[in-house]
Amino acid sequence: MARETDYGFMLWDAKSKGTLSNVINLLKLNKPVAVYLSPTKGLHTLNSLQDLTKIMGTCDKSLIDTFEKLKGSSQDIQRAFWAEKGALTSVVSDSSNSSDKYSSGNLRR
Repeated sequence: MARETDYGFMLWDAKSKGTLSNVINLLKLNKPVAVYLSPTKGLHTLNSLQDLTKIMGTCDKSLIDTFEKLKGSSQDIQRAFWAEKGALTSVVSDSSNSSDKYSSGNLRR
């Protein structure tokens, strides 16, 4: 999803690992992200992982720990998120190998 867009807009409770993963994916692709941080009711424009680090102080301690451990790899954050949900053991990183079942030619009415 991050590869398909020019920028991101996130509404974040400063708890969700999934939102954090999406923000990191976008920033790693040098795409700006506007984050509305609900605990502070503030809107932040992020252009780098360093910008993200500055707003992490408002997050749950467990999420800050996760961010510090995993900020080098957003796929690791995705794995941690899905492992916590008990739903995933691996993440497919190359979407070019998967078929797009939702492409216009494959949609059925």
